[in-house]
Amino acid sequence: MPPRFCGDFDVVNTMLLFSTVLPAAKGLDPHAFYETMIDWNQNYSRAENQISSLEWNGGFSQTFCDENLKMEFDCLEEEGLYGARFTKDENGVLWRTDALYLARKQQILVQLDRSYIPGAAIPNQYFATPKLIETMIDHQLLEKSDDLPVSVRPLELSVSDSARLEAIFYGPSSPDLPIVLVSPHETGSWPVDLDKLAWRLKGAAHVIGLQSETGPVLWWKENFSLQMPQAGLVSITYPNAARSIEYIQPPLIDASDFLMEEICSRIFRYNQMLENANQPAWMLLKAHKVEKAAAEESRIRNDETAQFTELFDLMNNDRESLSAQLIALQAENNAMHQALKAANRQEQAGILVPGREEEFYPGEIRDYVMEALKQVLNSSYEQGRKADLIRDLVESNPSGSEMEKRRELIRQAMNREGSAERWQNLLVQAGFEISEEGKHYKLVYGKDKRYTFTIGKTPSDVRASKNNVSIILQKLFK
Repeated sequence: MPPRFCGDFDVVNTMLLFSTVLPAAKGLDPHAFYETMIDWNQNYSRAENQISSLEWNGGFSQTFCDENLKMEFDCLEEEGLYGARFTKDENGVLWRTDALYLARKQQILVQLDRSYIPGAAIPNQYFATPKLIETMIDHQLLEKSDDLPVSVRPLELSVSDSARLEAIFYGPSSPDLPIVLVSPHETGSWPVDLDKLAWRLKGAAHVIGLQSETGPVLWWKENFSLQMPQAGLVSITYPNAARSIEYIQPPLIDASDFLMEEICSRIFRYNQMLENANQPAWMLLKAHKVEKAAAEESRIRNDETAQFTELFDLMNNDRESLSAQLIALQAENNAMHQALKAANRQEQAGILVPGREEEFYPGEIRDYVMEALKQVLNSSYEQGRKADLIRDLVESNPSGSEMEKRRELIRQAMNREGSAERWQNLLVQAGFEISEEGKHYKLVYGKDKRYTFTIGKTPSDVRASKNNVSIILQKLFK
């Protein structure tokens, strides 16, 4: 059974204790980042915090569990995000140290938080910045600065170092971290333990002790804010656009513990207000991974939708094309069937001898003859022999519906309603061949160029459509 620590926790409260954003060394290799995390756990941490099963294979996504300890590596390489989380379960209190290397921004985000499981005994609130920062300094993961390097030790200067002080406080580039400037009392003693202060603020602030062999230090620059107006004073210069300054004056000479906590409190509070600093580093990486996965899934779905739409359009076009071919074949089949029937009728009892004109559809000549006979019947003497013979022929040979059907198809098509494919199919059913010529369509009836008509691709108005219908019907059926 895997250690309980590798599972989930019923956490009731989480407190962010420390957060800082450090400048990463230019071109920092992610392998060096993860190697530092391993060395921190195996060599810099106390024995009870070292994971015995930590055997790294060089991968950026791994998890190592050891009883109440866990180390996790994860990354999103395409975004330049590399993260590590160390967690310790100590009597129901979960200590977490997170580090996130943002390669594109050349920054390292380090955080320390504490969570409680129900029933846990809440420890005291004292803590120092993670020893991980010291490890990062030793492994040269942080950007180097000759004037003010990130260090676990205070920097002690005097008023004779005015050029360096000018560069630090008034140089063209602002330091990435706050600067704690401490002046000694008139007795020469420091109002706070500089070594202890620098250790607690490693990676969170720079600590400078400004001393003088001749007495109290008074150091400032004309036309700039006063940096150190009197002895025993502490100033904090923040690396914002205005380089704002806070001053802390301890009420008593021996109030070093009060001063230590006041300085640390202000620095930690400031760092937690920085961009990304108040967002859990590990969850920031996980959120980016989820967002990336969601974007990729959305892209895949969009691609699948586009492919489906393209396939559907192709199938729909094929369906419409096949439908038009089917209509043409049905018309041809009907024509052959009508021709066969007409041949049988003529063979049985022929009245007229066909001339040289070929029918555009079976029974076309018969339809025109019957229509002409009806017109003649209407103008003949109703009780005469001529009328009797013609009436007998009309009644014995009922007219087909093909001519009227074609008239109606032409009327519907020339209304140009619906898609071009629709009204063109209607014209094909009516016996036309259609071709494009520039801005016009050319319509040929019955494959006979004597019956050729030209219409615009875009009808100009209703009158034009009516004129086209009148011209076509007159030439074909009058």
